[in-house]
Amino acid sequence: MTKSEMLEKVKELVTAVEGIEKQAEEIVTAQRAGAKAEEQLQTKIADAKEEMMKATDLETAKKAKEIVDSLEHELELQKAVNIGATKAEEEELEQLIEDFFKNHAEAQNMYKSLDVELLLSATIKTVEADYEFMNGVANQIYDAFQDVLRVMIRQGIVQQGDNFYKGIHLGQRGLSTRLYSVMSALQPEISDLKRVGLL
Repeated sequence: MTKSEMLEKVKELVTAVEGIEKQAEEIVTAQRAGAKAEEQLQTKIADAKEEMMKATDLETAKKAKEIVDSLEHELELQKAVNIGATKAEEEELEQLIEDFFKNHAEAQNMYKSLDVELLLSATIKTVEADYEFMNGVANQIYDAFQDVLRVMIRQGIVQQGDNFYKGIHLGQRGLSTRLYSVMSALQPEISDLKRVGLL
């Protein structure tokens, strides 16, 4: 396990989050477009009904009634299309989320493995930089998880306070590096060496 492999995995997570956010935006856009189409049809129906009520002869009233019926049928179809399109988009979003959680679990395992490797190879020269690296990676992994969780809440996939989603614990804490204890123990020596210009 190397730092560059770890950074590559973090990059995958960030890219996955961007894809999830984009898909969530597409759902909202599709829902707005569908609602607008429904609204336009309802306006046409209201106008057609008004014309039907103004009819002065039976033939004009029949034609107006046919238009109203046709528009009402079109509205019913539009609602069905909206539901189907939203459902397909939501299924795609959920698949992206499930893929993210698999990658997230891999990233956590990689992090733990790299943390042990860096702990075993820590020197007074490297421990501070390694700690900062691992802390930064831990924050990125945690932030990616939280970003996805916010999308899930916003989209109604889970509710605020839910603990699990398909076996995934949603209340996960961030990762922490074992290098902290080593760095804390060596901090006086690191400070002394920095003060005299040896680090």
